Amino acid sequence: QLKARKIDVVHSHLWESDVFAASYLNAPQVISMHGSYEKYLEQFEQDPMHLLTIGAVSYRFEDFLSTTLSTLQHASAIVVAAEKNKKIFQYGQLTTPVQKIYYGYSVPLAHKTEPPALQRIGLFARGIPEKGWEILLEAYAGLPEKVRQSLSLSLVYTHTPYMEQLKAVYGAFPGIEFLGPLTNPAPFVATLD
Repeated sequence: QLKARKIDVVHSHLWESDVFAASYLNAPQVISMHGSYEKYLEQFEQDPMHLLTIGAVSYRFEDFLSTTLSTLQHASAIVVAAEKNKKIFQYGQLTTPVQKIYYGYSVPLAHKTEPPALQRIGLFARGIPEKGWEILLEAYAGLPEKVRQSLSLSLVYTHTPYMEQLKAVYGAFPGIEFLGPLTNPAPFVATLD
């Protein structure tokens, strides 16, 4: 069905979708690397005999590298967000153009001469479990009260049922702000420590 849509260009940003697009779609592909390559590579570095299972397919290190390098070579361009994304490149020669694009906000940070009475911590991400919301909230809630009194936790996220569940559990907890989405988070980011 996808081939019937006559796709002009594919932008993929996860190892699995990168491999799928390179294997099955006949369209120029731009791969944005966000960390899945390093995550899988790290598993092999910790245990070279590791058998990586993704979906219904299992990969030995050599198979993973072959599939990965073939996928990256197939792409028309690769975008990295950080130098760590380039780690996989040490395993093969690629001719695909690579461009680093910072995915953050350019925020002027105020110079603080004294430590503030309240440390402001923020997390900005999609409202899905994989971003670590519950781990952060549990960690914050588990801090001694004296420590929590010097902290505030501000959460900016896309509205999802998952985030509503977390808000129901942690929303009344002192020091936690569930802000939801912000159209321009840059000024708010400048207030965070």
